[in-house]
Amino acid sequence: YAIKQKIKNIALANKESLVVAGHIVMNEVYKNKVNLIPIDSEHSALWQCLKNENIKNVEEVIITASGGPLFKKNISKKTPQVIISHPVWKMGKKISVDSATLVNKGFECIEAHYLFNIPYEKISIVIHPQVLIHSFVRFIDGNILACLFIPDMKIPISYALCGEERLKINVKKFDLYLLEKIEFYKPDFRKFPLLKLLLDCIKTNYESYSVVFNAANEVLVEKFINGEIEFETIYKILNKIVKKHKPQHVYTVEEIFEIDKETRQKVLYEIGCL
Repeated sequence: YAIKQKIKNIALANKESLVVAGHIVMNEVYKNKVNLIPIDSEHSALWQCLKNENIKNVEEVIITASGGPLFKKNISKKTPQVIISHPVWKMGKKISVDSATLVNKGFECIEAHYLFNIPYEKISIVIHPQVLIHSFVRFIDGNILACLFIPDMKIPISYALCGEERLKINVKKFDLYLLEKIEFYKPDFRKFPLLKLLLDCIKTNYESYSVVFNAANEVLVEKFINGEIEFETIYKILNKIVKKHKPQHVYTVEEIFEIDKETRQKVLYEIGCL
């Protein structure tokens, strides 16, 4: 609605709208000449790195991830209490689970793809436990731009709400000596199989995969948080749902709602068969 009203600057507070309908949303954004400014820390960082840059000169964008509570720990009993304990950010339960599985990071790849018109093959994920660098952009001339700030959501939120203006806010000053030890790791798909499954889906460029994955994931994560299924069951059922899905291109919001509804019903059926 806000996009159709041709409001100049709109802050994007959720990624799901782009995950399931990015092509539809961005078509309206371009048509109505709207600035859709992301609040996600990683995409705020990319927005600032890419400002006034020609996308054709971008070789790669790199989104960082903390790795969540499972990255450096071998936890045998993956209870909801353990999984929702994020090592850096204070977040809601659902997104905390998505961070533990790195599904959230896969969703952020979709968000970056649509926001910046970047092909999926140019989007990478790196695990950076310190969460000081939020994104990188590698250019064809060898330069790399990075955006650094302490993990405090007031920073990207203020940037978005002020229409890209710099507002003096009360946040802890970034200490450069924190960079004395920073780490980067490739995601281990054996530890994070849901991320691999999601990336394989989105690289097909069939929009229905994202709708199916998002709907199934929402149901399964809610069931896990409520103690109705085990953590490993999220992947087990999601993998089954995705493998059975016949991918298609999606052209309308009505189609998205229908695929979403059907997927949720299928997931509930699979849970009932356990």
